[in-house]
Amino acid sequence: MTGLSGIILAAGRGSRLGELGEHYAKPALPVGDRPLIHRHVQLMRDAGVERLLVVVGHQRTGLQEALSGASKGIPVEFIVQDEPAGIAHALALAEPQVPGACLVSLGDIWFAFEGPVSALSDPVRDGEFAAMLASRQETDAARVRRNFSIETDARGRVMRVEEKPVAPRSHLKGCGVYAFGPEIFDAIRATPVSSLRNERELTDAIQVLIDRGEAVGHAPIVRDDINLTTARDLLELNLDWLRRRQLWDYVAETARLAPGAEIENSVIGAGAAVLGPIRIRNSLVLPVSTVSADRDLDRMLVYPEGVIACP
Repeated sequence: MTGLSGIILAAGRGSRLGELGEHYAKPALPVGDRPLIHRHVQLMRDAGVERLLVVVGHQRTGLQEALSGASKGIPVEFIVQDEPAGIAHALALAEPQVPGACLVSLGDIWFAFEGPVSALSDPVRDGEFAAMLASRQETDAARVRRNFSIETDARGRVMRVEEKPVAPRSHLKGCGVYAFGPEIFDAIRATPVSSLRNERELTDAIQVLIDRGEAVGHAPIVRDDINLTTARDLLELNLDWLRRRQLWDYVAETARLAPGAEIENSVIGAGAAVLGPIRIRNSLVLPVSTVSADRDLDRMLVYPEGVIACP
């Protein structure tokens, strides 16, 4: 087997996050006690990557700070995507630094796995497949429509992928983690710009691989996945983090609470300050934010520059 490179694509601009997206790169936003991108680094570590490439763009300084210390011995190199030209373009920028197989994750997605990531990477590293796609069976067709669908033949090999299908022909959904051989880069170059977003879609490049006769497979190793798209998504991710850990609340050690303040089913980030004796319920206070409200908060997201209601 050849060495495995890890690539986290983290350059996107969170336009549907509104004002919050102007101040943060999505992978730098917290889920519980650490930034989302730390979970991607752990994914790469679990897969045994030998080096890590992170493609950054919007708010890249904050993202680099969020990533500081998370790699724990894995060499990290940052690649800058200067223009918002899409996922396939971001991946193509890494080509000169990728000598063989690579494991790729979309940095704005939260994952829960039920199988080893090696089920993706090993078949590509040993040359059996040109690409492997993380997948899950999805009963909610709306979630398939927001991602991409996978159709397979009788052997389980992928025969068709479709980005954001209007009428999905399969309940098998792609989940934003991939293993690729070097063939993917030629496929990206051969991929026309899509009418969907006026950019080269990674899903279309995968279809180019399939149409060229390359072996593409999938591994149903994802139990759940959530795209971080809106402020409400971020709040729900944090409330789900509490539920999975059976926590009533989470208040970082460096957060400060005024006497009489009550925290219920909420996450209060590092360095945050709650200045009054209010009740905060079902809410998220981002690190170094100040809560100066004189009335209770419920389903609110507080960040240093403002407050967002998430009904």
